[in-house]
Amino acid sequence: MLIGAHRKAQGVLLSVDAYQALAGLAEIAVRRQAVESANGSLAAEGLTTSAAADRDAEEYVRGGITIDELTERTLARYTPQLGRKAG
Repeated sequence: MLIGAHRKAQGVLLSVDAYQALAGLAEIAVRRQAVESANGSLAAEGLTTSAAADRDAEEYVRGGITIDELTERTLARYTPQLGRKAG
């Protein structure tokens, strides 16, 4: 439903479900842009991401994981595991 003066819409009335769907699409767009920006920075340096990193990034874009979880996975993937024992 449009709200406003005659023939000049100044607002739109949406159901909660429709609003939440639009808000979710906006969040996906923001996340997608962040991932594309990061990939562009890597490409400018002549680097690419692994298939596993691409899968994790796509899961982040879809909202399946948070940015903190994406960071943890990335660090775990590329941080050397030192198998040293004390003593």
